[in-house]
Amino acid sequence: MKKSLVFLASLLTAMVVQSFIWSNFEYPDKYMWVDQARYIATKNPEAFNKFTAYGHPGTVVVEIAIIAHYLFDIPYVTASNGGLAIFNSFTIAACITLCFILRPKSTWYLVAGSLLVFNRLFMASTPPTAAASPLVVLLFLITLWLYEHAKKMRTWPFVFWGIVAGLSASSRTDITGVIALPLLFFMAIRLDWKKIAIMVASAALSFYISNPFMWLRPLGHMYDLVAEVHMHYADFYAIHLSLWAVLLISPLAIISIALAILIIFKRKKIPPVIAPQFLILMLAITAGISAILLTARLQSQHYFFPLAMMWETFLPLFILELLSRITSSVLRRLIIITIITLLIGAQITLIIHMFFLPEIIFICPKNSHYLFCNATTPMVW
Repeated sequence: MKKSLVFLASLLTAMVVQSFIWSNFEYPDKYMWVDQARYIATKNPEAFNKFTAYGHPGTVVVEIAIIAHYLFDIPYVTASNGGLAIFNSFTIAACITLCFILRPKSTWYLVAGSLLVFNRLFMASTPPTAAASPLVVLLFLITLWLYEHAKKMRTWPFVFWGIVAGLSASSRTDITGVIALPLLFFMAIRLDWKKIAIMVASAALSFYISNPFMWLRPLGHMYDLVAEVHMHYADFYAIHLSLWAVLLISPLAIISIALAILIIFKRKKIPPVIAPQFLILMLAITAGISAILLTARLQSQHYFFPLAMMWETFLPLFILELLSRITSSVLRRLIIITIITLLIGAQITLIIHMFFLPEIIFICPKNSHYLFCNATTPMVW
């Protein structure tokens, strides 16, 4: 019963905040994706223009907008905003509920949930990245859940993993591919081939259903997805990020990564809250993706957002478990309350700050003079 309560409370809270975000912020590439929904719905050939929205593919966002437009006869821009709010709210609520299931005696789900609900990275995201980021978080959480309880699991959690992977791939195929494949190989060590087959089949079916381009020209679309990745990596005009631009995407994620490394190296003195093998996998995926993104010709902060959101979600777990080693209960509670207040307060403050001064925090407009925006080539959103 409590799991249902956690999910419903998280869903309602996320719905309020997400509705505020998508109805009040002019997020990057907004009208490009509004147009893409219209193009697909009207079978306009412009939907296949690789220099606009096609190729990410971002079709989860597009499908919801199309359905909302036809059901309620609302403008595509309203349908897109509302679709993002509803879809992300369900994903965020699933993440919070899974945090509760994984550590029911901890307040991790409350703190991580607050960081997700009030996450300022949403405002600087393109629609596909905004949808994919919480899905990537959910994918890591499900993998951890399966890793810790695989022997007790029935079939549906493995199907759930595949559905989330497919939806994430339909939002952003590139980032999902380099995350889901290592997670799948990692699980293959502990699971039999039938369960792995269920995960793969569920992911493929989910990707197919949530991607209209797969209905129209499946082979051509798969080729286009690979070509799009290659174009951004090797053929695009060069846009390089500075070190500051990368580090200031999420200071909280940097702290989380540092704590994960500390836990791995001090695991004999500090009993690890998560299996060291899983932490090493998280770090390896992060390092691999960062190496790919930072050697590509086209570099942008929002490509790092899914990983940043994932590390931010795990940060409270690392902190709470480390603080649990403090013997004085009064001191421990005082420190925990202080840290939680700072984390949540910082997220809310940044959202309010971005609402009034969107050009300052984590968004780099063209010809920006701010230090962390000074890339080799000016950022163009």
